Amino acid sequence: MKPKNLNECVIGSKISDGGCFLGKNRDRSYNPNVEIIHGVYPKIEYVIIHDTDTGYMEGVNATSGYAILNSALLNGADFGKNKSDEGKNLVMALLNCFSLESIIDSLTKKYPVYGNSIIATRDSICILECTPEKAAYKEYTNVGDYVARSNHGVLIPDVGYRPKDTEDYLSSMTRLAASEIIIDGADSLDEFLSGLCYPLFGKYGAVNTSRESDYLYTTAQIGIDFQNKIFKFSGYPDKSKFKGIRKLGDKSIESQYRIIIEEPSKPTNIPFLTWGYR
Repeated sequence: MKPKNLNECVIGSKISDGGCFLGKNRDRSYNPNVEIIHGVYPKIEYVIIHDTDTGYMEGVNATSGYAILNSALLNGADFGKNKSDEGKNLVMALLNCFSLESIIDSLTKKYPVYGNSIIATRDSICILECTPEKAAYKEYTNVGDYVARSNHGVLIPDVGYRPKDTEDYLSSMTRLAASEIIIDGADSLDEFLSGLCYPLFGKYGAVNTSRESDYLYTTAQIGIDFQNKIFKFSGYPDKSKFKGIRKLGDKSIESQYRIIIEEPSKPTNIPFLTWGYR
């Protein structure tokens, strides 16, 4: 039987004219139970997605201005709904670190989170690749800059799926290339998530940015828009169960972030037809 994977996601971020946005297609080999946790306190506000089956979490700290989304690099056997420390470790960095340097130190040393992590603010993007043996990162600060990742290393080219993994490597490379073209042409979070949602390669579900195969499938999309202070969760009803928004903290404090819950939306035009005319 083909090895299954817990977290084969596509992530991307872009600095547009109106500010940075970042998004993710969340691929799983099980139908997750997911909730949104929105904490509003006098000294901190955050919005995170919480997979209640595995404990995985990621999201945005409205107070520090940092958001973190992750995609796997250590691709191995499927852990199904087993608990993992990575979500807890990611949130430790998100809630306790207020600079890029401290976030990277936390994610690589103090409370490691292995994989491709996008660390973004309204005006900047950092892509961090991390494994138990090594880590590397690159920053982007210009309007128009973007980055995308799937499930192989770019700054660390010998990690994640490699040519010997054949089908998985081709899938990861194809999904990365498609994601880069989609985000290059997107001027907003909605455009990016919509593009990721489209089955570009038809029945070849394993190489689509929106996956559909007998062992992995896209269960939801997550998006963060810094300019408009929006956290978006778009779940496929037949692939995941949304358990609602859990509000924590002081309800008398007006929140900065608005949460939008909706089903994924395919673009009205096939993205491929427009790429050649850019």
